[in-house]
Amino acid sequence: MNLPRNSEELLAQRYRFLEFGVCDVCGKTVEWWMTPKHKQIPINVMYSPKSPAESHWEENCFLKAKLKAKQNDRKESVAA
Repeated sequence: MNLPRNSEELLAQRYRFLEFGVCDVCGKTVEWWMTPKHKQIPINVMYSPKSPAESHWEENCFLKAKLKAKQNDRKESVAA
């Protein structure tokens, strides 16, 4: 399923804005939205109703955090 293009389309397709938050991995401010199927998704901040809606998942910072955690686990197991 494709993300609607902007906040006007998000609202028209029954997405609901929840709150602003900060990504634990990269520190960027994100908007948390609820999908029509009741899943929460982080979206990069949209500064106007016509600003593009871009999923923060596409930033890959969550994947980078998982990889970094795995590397740290490996370092700790080698050191032990």
